[in-house]
Amino acid sequence: MLAKKTLAVVGVGKLGEALISGLLKNSSLAAEDITGSVGKTTSVERVGKKLGIKVSQNNIETVKGKDILSLIHI
Repeated sequence: MLAKKTLAVVGVGKLGEALISGLLKNSSLAAEDITGSVGKTTSVERVGKKLGIKVSQNNIETVKGKDILSLIHI
């Protein structure tokens, strides 16, 4: 179902990290298929290293050209 798809997650906090971790372990998505955005500058490097995905603070760049969008806000 997710083969050859790309995913953008806007709001990679604890819930977003859990979602992405689960998808990386249990789906055909690879780290290079996923991008994420975070709210804090300090989170960019931490999340990128932890999940192995491209991370930024720019929501527009994060979602540009992606097949699937996930918006997480609590």
